Amino acid sequence: MYCHVRFSRLRETSSSIAVCTFLGIASVVLAIFTVFGNSLILHALRKCQTLHAPTKALLCSLALSDLGVAILVFPLFAVYCFAAVFNNIELFCAIRRPYAIVAFSLGSVSFLTMTAISLDRYYAFTLRLRYRQVITFKRVVFLLAACWAFGLIWPLSWLLSEKITETVVTVIIFCCIVITAISYIKITIGIRRHQRQILAQQTIPAPQQHGGNHFSIGQYKKSVNTMELIFCLLIACYLPYFTAVVVTMVIGSNSSVMLAWNITSAFVYLNSLLNPLVYCWRMREIRREVLIALPCFTS
Repeated sequence: MYCHVRFSRLRETSSSIAVCTFLGIASVVLAIFTVFGNSLILHALRKCQTLHAPTKALLCSLALSDLGVAILVFPLFAVYCFAAVFNNIELFCAIRRPYAIVAFSLGSVSFLTMTAISLDRYYAFTLRLRYRQVITFKRVVFLLAACWAFGLIWPLSWLLSEKITETVVTVIIFCCIVITAISYIKITIGIRRHQRQILAQQTIPAPQQHGGNHFSIGQYKKSVNTMELIFCLLIACYLPYFTAVVVTMVIGSNSSVMLAWNITSAFVYLNSLLNPLVYCWRMREIRREVLIALPCFTS
């Protein structure tokens, strides 16, 4: 019954139908570009030998979740929108549940991976010499496997209760945002303190990592800035959606709120297309491999 109410509210006005048509077409187009972009990034990460293996695994996990959005969520969202456009209530109600479960799953994996990346950058700064000994490839892969298993399993609670699922995803995302924000704030404070020490002492010997490699504060700061940019884009894409959710909880659901819900959902999925662009822009190693591979992909 709830699905029928949502369907009728989504078709109340001609403007709603026009917006759903646009969102459906845009989803198909964006899915193509997102698949292409994240496939290039995964190929570049596989070829890149200069990145630290745990960091590469974390970026691969984020790119895989973005690729999953392109392959699964975008098409399901397009069908969801076109079902409303063509007045097919049976298809609308049939697609709504798998669409919500897949979207919640991949969204949770993205936030959990972003949190793991922020903690990786935090430990890289605080551990210094011991970083490569503590943050090993096997431990990171185990952590990512746990994130994916949790992210893929818990949204099945939607089959039991939509309210429980929405509450859990809100708690998960809130905790991830808090942990990630605290990590980057501590990193920023630590970098500034380190720079003040350099200015005070003029020259200090750079601490060495395992294997004789020097810790470059400049290179590390650039990597942190890149990850902070990706995190900020994630928040910017999700913020309109959470605003729509809060408005729904306060004033209830109507045609305008339903329309806003669908529009802000599209912004959430757009994040999966923006991430590959940030990788190519901010990470020279990945950009080089993408430029090498691009002629092969285009041909």
